[in-house]
Amino acid sequence: MRLMVLYCSPRKNGYSARYLQEAVLGYQEVHPNAQIIPVHLNDLNMKGCQHCGACKAEDAPPLCLLEDDLKQVLQTTLEVDAVLWGIPNYMADYNAQAKTLIDRYYGYMKKEASTLPSTQKSAVIMVQGNPDTDRFKDVEEFVVGFLGQRGRRVAYGLTIGGCRGVDGSAAPQEELEKARNLGRKLAE
Repeated sequence: MRLMVLYCSPRKNGYSARYLQEAVLGYQEVHPNAQIIPVHLNDLNMKGCQHCGACKAEDAPPLCLLEDDLKQVLQTTLEVDAVLWGIPNYMADYNAQAKTLIDRYYGYMKKEASTLPSTQKSAVIMVQGNPDTDRFKDVEEFVVGFLGQRGRRVAYGLTIGGCRGVDGSAAPQEELEKARNLGRKLAE
């Protein structure tokens, strides 16, 4: 089993990272020999979608043709069994690093179908400073809908509120357990 872990936050020791680490532990409880492929988006040289249309040509491969670090990330997402996203909510929406990657998935959308593997599972952990997890529920619902390709793939979501400050080591045990359970569910 291969699990790609997408760290969308620029903070390597923040809440997103801490909850992702816990979810990975849950995944490894089910698949102890799983290969974990961590990707810190903020470390990559990446460009946003240029809307050039090259990916939509009839004979184009099912991925973005831009030459940057995201090209390999996008290719690897086709080859793994599961993808786990950690996304902070900035200004009532997912952050710029996640937006850049999500936009680059445009090449996978061919006419009415997706070229993403239908057997692949995905999950997202959204973290936000606002303790009211229902306040921006639409953000999680959009990302889960995108990952699930409108029901054609399995996708799960978890929003954790009250993530204030820059140090993820302050994460409450109850919330860490929710993240671990999400990792277990992703591995089933």
